[in-house]
Amino acid sequence: LSITSLEHNGFTTFIFEDDNGTFKELNAMTFYGSKKIDYVTYPDYVNRIEGLEAYKAYVKKQQEIKLLSFDDLSSVSNYDDYRKKIDFIYNIMPQLFDSQSIFDSGVNKGYKFKFFTRYYRYMQDGETVKKYRDALEKLYQEMMKDSEKLYQALVHEFYNHETPIDWDGWEPALNALGLSEKTLTPEQLKIAAKAYNYVCANGTW
Repeated sequence: LSITSLEHNGFTTFIFEDDNGTFKELNAMTFYGSKKIDYVTYPDYVNRIEGLEAYKAYVKKQQEIKLLSFDDLSSVSNYDDYRKKIDFIYNIMPQLFDSQSIFDSGVNKGYKFKFFTRYYRYMQDGETVKKYRDALEKLYQEMMKDSEKLYQALVHEFYNHETPIDWDGWEPALNALGLSEKTLTPEQLKIAAKAYNYVCANGTW
């Protein structure tokens, strides 16, 4: 039985106490109407969270990060904001429609449209997800023309790929941004070099 619940952008997350036979733990399930939404929260033992109030605060934070509204997707403020929103489009939004994972072992007869890793029941649902993805990618491309935001994105991915100690050099980090060292403009090369030098000087490898 649910102990309490939290609402956010039309999503409802129920918090309950789960007795696995050995010990009790707090856990949570998120729904959008009658649809259960995965990839949102984790049980308290995974995150070492103790107490209901602390777990509620954790769940609320997860809701704010992962459970967006469609209106939230109309702008991109920085690279972290883009990553949060593209994550929603790829991982959460498809669960709002009648669809199933391409990795499910069950019969998918009648599912008419495949997009990303889902078989959609209706083509217009898949097209809706694609429309938001394409629009967000255009916003991202415009954002990356800003030198400071490009620099921040490069720093993030150079750290993420541990570029200073990676035998593959810059390319894995650049590829994650949709870039390539071979196609960078002279100005972008300067920005990339600045970001790389910063990460080299401040990383703990």
